[in-house]
Amino acid sequence: MFVISLAGQISFNLDNLVIGAWLGPAAVAVYTITHCACPSTQRRLCDQFSGMLFPVVMAFGADGDREALKRTLVEGNRIAMTLVTGASVCLIGFSGPLIVGWMGPAFAGSVVPFNVLALAGLIVVSQAASSNVLIALGRHRVVTWIWMAESAVNLVLSVVLVRALGLVGVAVGTLVPFVVGHLAVMLTIACRAVGIPVSRFIYETMRPRQLPEPLRRSCARWFESRTRPHRRPP
Repeated sequence: MFVISLAGQISFNLDNLVIGAWLGPAAVAVYTITHCACPSTQRRLCDQFSGMLFPVVMAFGADGDREALKRTLVEGNRIAMTLVTGASVCLIGFSGPLIVGWMGPAFAGSVVPFNVLALAGLIVVSQAASSNVLIALGRHRVVTWIWMAESAVNLVLSVVLVRALGLVGVAVGTLVPFVVGHLAVMLTIACRAVGIPVSRFIYETMRPRQLPEPLRRSCARWFESRTRPHRRPP
């Protein structure tokens, strides 16, 4: 767990080293705003749920209850996705006024990297249940290697892209490894570990749930009143 946490911190903090080496300390100050207000905020908002989920998943893993782990993978990622998507939409939607109003026009250059890192944070937080399930099944080394590989690719991409795209290139260098590592690799391995096809997982996670009965009846009555033909008085 320590190595996983360390690798996660490295992935998000390598950017400052790259920016400091290629663009200078002033650019680091601009880019630091994206870390203070974006991935950190997303993680803090969802940490309560992730912290509650972890011991539950460990108990299922100790009991060897694959069916419970399968449900946890689907429902855990669904809830995490709902929480972090709401936070991310607000962060991205208000990123310009938030940063300019908070730090001033000189920091307007951090708005686009901020939005890119918001997508990266969305991916990482939404897959919290996937990493927890793998750890519960004794595959913590897989999670560790994914994080370490993402850190290495992040460093390489950031060095390559910072020359052409500046701060945005560094942010993209952080986003791309998470798309591949967390979405394509970690999620696939987690689904196979609990015996659910990836396509089925996506369907179960993304499909809307049934509305509560009182709300469903109210919607049905409203729709009926709008579509019922009106009778003309004789």
